[in-house]
Amino acid sequence: EEEERERIKKEQEEEEKLKQEEEEKQKQQEEEKREKSSMIIYRAVKVRVLKILIIRGMRKFLEVERERIKKENEEKEKLKQEEEEKQRQERLKRLEDERIKKEKKKEWKDKELRKKKDKKG
Repeated sequence: EEEERERIKKEQEEEEKLKQEEEEKQKQQEEEKREKSSMIIYRAVKVRVLKILIIRGMRKFLEVERERIKKENEEKEKLKQEEEEKQRQERLKRLEDERIKKEKKKEWKDKELRKKKDKKG
């Protein structure tokens, strides 16, 4: 009987020990699962943050690029207007020169006609 009790006691102790080991193992697995899960979440958040930063950077780049193109176009337009104004001034000067030339020619003809009249008269 004593031996039987000892044997039962030992079996119970072994069962208890195995039970504790199993619980410990389960706790460890759960902890690993939590760590894995939190790492996955961390990576997902990290990727999302990086995407947001990249998108912001792209937006800023596009904004700067649009401003640069806008300034370029304004500069081109300004140069175009300056060139048109220059050509207009040159045309006006040519027309004025032609008008003066015609006027002088007319004055010269009138002078010549007066000289002829004076000779005849």
